[in-house]
Amino acid sequence: MFRTIRATPKKTPPRSHRTDDEEFYIPRAFNITSEQQLLDEAMGYVYYYNNVREHSSLGYITPFEALSNQLPNLHQGIHAPPPFLLDNVSTDIGPWSGYNLLAHYPSPSV
Repeated sequence: MFRTIRATPKKTPPRSHRTDDEEFYIPRAFNITSEQQLLDEAMGYVYYYNNVREHSSLGYITPFEALSNQLPNLHQGIHAPPPFLLDNVSTDIGPWSGYNLLAHYPSPSV
């Protein structure tokens, strides 16, 4: 869910970035008041996104179902990897300020 990409006019970010923005960040951003609440909300969203929400790109099954189909002996504990904050990771691995962590995509015309 937390990925780095920098879009250019010739390249757009993966659709999942926009989905994350529209289904997680935009509806929740102004209601989250602590780091722990952010992590709790993110954990719920990661579980929903991977185990409940059907994806058209996967033939309307969940990502976990698709992975389980490919790896029948997949451990059930992988249903929801825990989220973590990228604040330090994003700034400590390179000379940038972390500004490119959020998806950049054209706004829909009204």
